[in-house]
Amino acid sequence: MKEAEQLFEAETRLGEAAVREAELSLRRVKEVTEPRVVGQHAKVQSTNAELANNKDILTSREKLLATGASARRSVDDQRTVVARNQQSLKIESKELESLRAELDVSGLVAQAQLE
Repeated sequence: MKEAEQLFEAETRLGEAAVREAELSLRRVKEVTEPRVVGQHAKVQSTNAELANNKDILTSREKLLATGASARRSVDDQRTVVARNQQSLKIESKELESLRAELDVSGLVAQAQLE
């Protein structure tokens, strides 16, 4: 009988430890992963706005070049800025997708551990 009680106590402690671990995992998702997703989303929005602005500047410079009021170098430099913004946006968007997937999976795993 004593052995059965000890086994029960050990299993109970193990179960309680598993619940604490799952609760910590869920807390980590909420405190770490969610803010990272929010931050990356803001970064994507900022880069997207910067890209739109730089495209507008490029359009203006191209119009000025057509009238001879701007240097070709100025237009080429602005095209480089736009291309850099496009590349940054692509990378940042992929990172956002990755973080969202991580959030989904982490949340599901932590929730499943609690069940």
